[in-house]
Amino acid sequence: MGILLNIWLLFPQNVRLYAYKLLVRIGLRLYGPTTSPSCFRLPFNLYAKAGRAVDVHEANALRFISQRVQGPVPSLIDAIPYPRYPGGMFIVMTRLPGEPLEGRLWDMSPEQRSMLASDLKQLFDQMRSIPPPQTGPKICAVDGGAVLCYRVCVDRVGPFETEADFYQWLTDRLVLKEQDRLKAFARLVHSKTHLICLTHNDFAPQNILVDGNGRLTGLVDWACLSWFPQYWEWTRSYYAKESYPPWRGMMDEIFGCYEEELAVEQELWKYTSIW
Repeated sequence: MGILLNIWLLFPQNVRLYAYKLLVRIGLRLYGPTTSPSCFRLPFNLYAKAGRAVDVHEANALRFISQRVQGPVPSLIDAIPYPRYPGGMFIVMTRLPGEPLEGRLWDMSPEQRSMLASDLKQLFDQMRSIPPPQTGPKICAVDGGAVLCYRVCVDRVGPFETEADFYQWLTDRLVLKEQDRLKAFARLVHSKTHLICLTHNDFAPQNILVDGNGRLTGLVDWACLSWFPQYWEWTRSYYAKESYPPWRGMMDEIFGCYEEELAVEQELWKYTSIW
């Protein structure tokens, strides 16, 4: 596979792109569409992502994470600029086994949820041990560029030189008549210095793949991979999931609890629009 792939990557980009688009058409006939309009299952145990929202940062994130952690994450096969969408990319990656956790978590036993939490913790412990850049922005994507986090914006923002710079940007976007009160409410937490950790940043049941026994087989959708304050993965995992107790229990097992930070985040969520 390695030798054949290296030979294939010597072909011109337009030839490879034509072949991938042909595989997309074949995949749609064989497997049907996925739940995402930008994601396609291909033959040869591959997946593709393509479109306006698929960018070089996502390709860099896939390459980065697959080279640095031991665990079920997809590997980047190819990334080609996609002329149909200026700035967009056509990304090809390996397919991981399993089915999305979404919809299954309620039916799992406490023991199964605990085992899945243990599987995920091993993966996240590896990630969180990878330090941010020694120089340059600290809140940034793995290539040092802008971050994507659907908790704060639908577009990439930053990067931010310091944690304080990020909080300043975050609170400046709050509903104007509530800004002073919310900045005062957040001041204690936002004045702390947190460890900066590599963060999946879109950690949700639909991005976790499991086998028939509920064991982890994959973690996918790495477009938002960035360095953020240590608590962010945990509070972000609570976002819009307040009525999902089995999920919240697993998150506490994986990341621990940051109650002060969560209280601040939950108050800010009420007055933040990502649109």
